[in-house]
Amino acid sequence: MANSEHVKKIKEGLESWNSWRESDTKADPDLGWASLNGSELETVNLENANLKLAFLKDSRLKNANFQGASLYGTNLQNSDLESANMENANLEGAHLINANLTNANLKNTNLKLANFDKANLDGANFSNARKLRVHQLLRVKSIKNTKLDPSLLDELKTSAPHLFED
Repeated sequence: MANSEHVKKIKEGLESWNSWRESDTKADPDLGWASLNGSELETVNLENANLKLAFLKDSRLKNANFQGASLYGTNLQNSDLESANMENANLEGAHLINANLTNANLKNTNLKLANFDKANLDGANFSNARKLRVHQLLRVKSIKNTKLDPSLLDELKTSAPHLFED
């Protein structure tokens, strides 16, 4: 369960949250299971945060920092994650249905069973992503200029050529 003080702090707003993160650099926020649907958290610092099974559906998270965070099973459906930094994060089982991941950094992430149905992955960086399989990408909305492992990219081009048509 989430730390109630951490949930209270993030609900105070972006400025309050990021100030707290800057002043207490050793804190690892615990927002597991927190209900944060519809949050306005552009540029939020959630580095190394526990967001396991949190609810962030319909949230604005552009340029958010999720580096090293646990997003295991997190619901990010319909969320705007444009240019979010998710490097080294755990997104196992995350719900990214209809999410905007344009230019997001997903380097070195664990993507086992992450659901990208109808997601926009244009320009996203999946370099060295772990446990990403072609079937997870077959129903994306767009995948232009996305950085993928070459063998995965070749398999995707064979399985879903429509994703690469103009």
